[in-house]
Amino acid sequence: MSGRGKKAAPKPKSAVSRSSRAGTTFPVGRIHRLLRKGNYAQRIGVGASVYMCSVLEYLCAELLELAGNASRDNKKSRIAPRPGEGWNKSSKLETWCVKLALMTTHEVSVDELFHNCFLLRSGVQGSLTVHFTVHYS
Repeated sequence: MSGRGKKAAPKPKSAVSRSSRAGTTFPVGRIHRLLRKGNYAQRIGVGASVYMCSVLEYLCAELLELAGNASRDNKKSRIAPRPGEGWNKSSKLETWCVKLALMTTHEVSVDELFHNCFLLRSGVQGSLTVHFTVHYS
Protein backbone atom coordinates (compact mmCIF):
# COMPACT_ATOMS: atom_id res chain seq x y z
CA MET A 1 0.00 0.00 0.00
CA SER A 2 2.70 2.42 -0.77
CA GLY A 3 1.35 5.59 -2.34
CA ARG A 4 -2.04 4.15 -3.30
CA GLY A 5 -4.21 6.08 -0.92
CA LYS A 6 -6.61 8.86 -1.77
CA LYS A 7 -5.06 11.97 -3.24
CA ALA A 8 -5.44 15.25 -1.47
CA ALA A 9 -8.54 17.12 -2.53
CA PRO A 10 -7.71 20.04 -4.81
CA LYS A 11 -8.34 23.48 -3.37
CA PRO A 12 -11.42 25.11 -4.89
CA LYS A 13 -10.66 28.11 -7.05
CA SER A 14 -12.12 31.35 -5.82
CA ALA A 15 -14.73 32.88 -8.09
CA VAL A 16 -13.60 35.95 -10.00
CA SER A 17 -16.30 38.26 -11.30
CA ARG A 18 -16.37 39.39 -14.89
CA SER A 19 -16.25 43.00 -13.71
CA SER A 20 -12.95 42.45 -11.96
CA ARG A 21 -11.59 40.58 -14.98
CA ALA A 22 -12.57 43.46 -17.24
CA GLY A 23 -11.33 46.05 -14.76
CA THR A 24 -14.62 47.94 -14.56
CA THR A 25 -16.69 48.97 -11.57
CA PHE A 26 -19.99 48.54 -13.41
CA PRO A 27 -21.58 45.05 -13.11
CA VAL A 28 -20.85 43.09 -16.28
CA GLY A 29 -23.08 40.17 -15.27
CA ARG A 30 -26.08 42.36 -14.59
CA ILE A 31 -25.68 44.23 -17.88
CA HIS A 32 -25.40 40.89 -19.70
CA ARG A 33 -28.58 39.64 -18.03
CA LEU A 34 -30.44 42.85 -18.92
CA LEU A 35 -29.24 42.64 -22.51
CA ARG A 36 -30.49 39.04 -22.77
CA LYS A 37 -33.85 39.75 -21.11
CA GLY A 38 -34.43 42.98 -23.04
CA ASN A 39 -34.95 41.23 -26.40
CA TYR A 40 -32.52 43.54 -28.17
CA ALA A 41 -31.18 40.68 -30.28
CA GLN A 42 -31.55 36.92 -30.57
CA ARG A 43 -28.01 36.29 -29.42
CA ILE A 44 -25.82 38.41 -27.16
CA GLY A 45 -22.07 37.86 -27.28
CA VAL A 46 -19.91 37.63 -24.19
CA GLY A 47 -17.90 40.73 -25.10
CA ALA A 48 -20.99 42.88 -25.66
CA SER A 49 -21.71 43.34 -21.97
CA VAL A 50 -18.05 44.08 -21.20
CA TYR A 51 -17.92 46.70 -23.95
CA MET A 52 -21.21 48.26 -22.86
CA CYS A 53 -20.07 48.41 -19.22
CA SER A 54 -16.86 50.16 -20.18
CA VAL A 55 -18.76 52.69 -22.32
CA LEU A 56 -21.27 53.38 -19.54
CA GLU A 57 -18.48 53.75 -17.01
CA TYR A 58 -16.68 56.24 -19.27
CA LEU A 59 -19.83 58.30 -19.79
CA CYS A 60 -20.59 58.38 -16.07
CA ALA A 61 -17.02 59.39 -15.29
CA GLU A 62 -17.19 62.24 -17.80
CA LEU A 63 -20.53 63.52 -16.51
CA LEU A 64 -19.46 63.26 -12.87
CA GLU A 65 -16.28 65.13 -13.67
CA LEU A 66 -18.27 67.90 -15.32
CA ALA A 67 -20.71 68.03 -12.40
CA GLY A 68 -17.80 68.18 -9.96
CA ASN A 69 -16.21 71.03 -11.90
CA ALA A 70 -19.53 72.90 -11.92
CA SER A 71 -19.98 72.42 -8.18
CA ARG A 72 -16.41 73.57 -7.54
CA ASP A 73 -16.97 76.67 -9.70
CA ASN A 74 -20.11 77.47 -7.70
CA LYS A 75 -18.22 76.89 -4.43
CA LYS A 76 -20.38 73.94 -3.44
CA SER A 77 -19.09 70.80 -1.78
CA ARG A 78 -21.86 68.49 -2.99
CA ILE A 79 -23.38 67.59 -6.32
CA ALA A 80 -27.09 68.05 -5.69
CA PRO A 81 -30.23 68.86 -7.71
CA ARG A 82 -31.25 72.45 -8.07
CA PRO A 83 -33.07 73.88 -5.05
CA GLY A 84 -36.84 74.16 -5.09
CA GLU A 85 -37.42 71.10 -7.22
CA GLY A 86 -39.65 68.31 -5.96
CA TRP A 87 -38.47 64.85 -5.06
CA ASN A 88 -40.99 62.63 -6.83
CA LYS A 89 -39.79 60.24 -9.50
CA SER A 90 -40.72 62.29 -12.57
CA SER A 91 -39.16 65.49 -11.26
CA LYS A 92 -35.94 63.61 -10.46
CA LEU A 93 -35.90 62.48 -14.08
CA GLU A 94 -36.51 66.02 -15.28
CA THR A 95 -33.76 67.33 -13.01
CA TRP A 96 -31.20 64.87 -14.31
CA CYS A 97 -32.27 65.45 -17.93
CA VAL A 98 -31.77 69.19 -17.46
CA LYS A 99 -28.38 68.66 -15.82
CA LEU A 100 -27.34 66.25 -18.56
CA ALA A 101 -28.36 68.76 -21.20
CA LEU A 102 -26.45 71.57 -19.46
CA MET A 103 -23.34 69.45 -19.05
CA THR A 104 -23.34 68.19 -22.62
CA THR A 105 -23.50 71.68 -24.10
CA HIS A 106 -20.50 73.01 -22.18
CA GLU A 107 -18.05 70.16 -22.89
CA VAL A 108 -16.89 69.80 -26.50
CA SER A 109 -16.19 66.05 -26.50
CA VAL A 110 -19.48 65.16 -24.81
CA ASP A 111 -21.35 67.62 -27.02
CA GLU A 112 -19.98 65.84 -30.10
CA LEU A 113 -21.10 62.53 -28.63
CA PHE A 114 -24.67 63.75 -28.01
CA HIS A 115 -25.05 65.96 -31.09
CA ASN A 116 -27.78 63.75 -32.61
CA CYS A 117 -29.59 63.09 -29.32
CA PHE A 118 -32.75 64.82 -28.24
CA LEU A 119 -33.13 64.85 -24.47
CA LEU A 120 -36.79 64.76 -23.49
CA ARG A 121 -38.03 67.00 -20.68
CA SER A 122 -34.74 68.88 -20.56
CA GLY A 123 -36.22 72.30 -21.22
CA VAL A 124 -34.99 75.06 -23.46
CA GLN A 125 -31.33 75.94 -23.38
CA GLY A 126 -30.63 79.52 -22.43
CA SER A 127 -28.60 81.46 -24.94
CA LEU A 128 -27.28 84.93 -25.39
CA THR A 129 -29.73 87.03 -27.34
CA VAL A 130 -28.48 90.16 -29.01
CA HIS A 131 -30.96 92.99 -29.35
CA PHE A 132 -30.46 95.25 -32.29
CA THR A 133 -31.79 98.75 -32.10
CA VAL A 134 -32.60 100.55 -35.28
CA HIS A 135 -32.02 104.28 -35.25
CA TYR A 136 -33.76 106.24 -37.95
CA SER A 137 -32.23 109.51 -38.94
